[in-house]
Amino acid sequence: MDELMRLKPPHSADVEQEVLAAVLVNDDAVPFAASMLTPDDFYLIRHRVVYEAAVAVFKEHGAVDLVLLEERLKVAGKLEAAGGLAGVARLLDRKGYSQHLERYAEVLKAKTLQRRLIDIGSEVDLLAREDDLTSTERLQRVDHMVRGLYNDADTGGLEHVSQAVERHRQMVARAEDS
Repeated sequence: MDELMRLKPPHSADVEQEVLAAVLVNDDAVPFAASMLTPDDFYLIRHRVVYEAAVAVFKEHGAVDLVLLEERLKVAGKLEAAGGLAGVARLLDRKGYSQHLERYAEVLKAKTLQRRLIDIGSEVDLLAREDDLTSTERLQRVDHMVRGLYNDADTGGLEHVSQAVERHRQMVARAEDS
């Protein structure tokens, strides 16, 4: 069993669910989450589908609720991929503590990086076995893959992230005041 768990790509279903719960119960959490996370940061397909739809609903309506989300998923033909209405509604059983959203986003980003590193490792293994490449070509391709990780991590810049963090702090302060 331990060997099977070790071979499963890194992810945290619980953290993914908490992020989705926060997005579904707190409209202020949506822009913050969207500034830090992409659908690809969600390993489980059903979570990725729900997150993508929730962000789209928020962009269109300025709010997310179960009715709007269900409609969006139905129109896109993705309700079943999201776990059905019951599966989406079960996300509301989670606490969805938006004050932890920043930490949850960091966990998901770290898991995404781990998965990408595993993918790159597999690609490097294939490149090492390729007879038609020179050593220089192999190294250039590996360098390109690794630089791609750095470029992805830098997308948005520090100012963008700091703005997202400030919005999140304000959201927590408003929640504590009420």
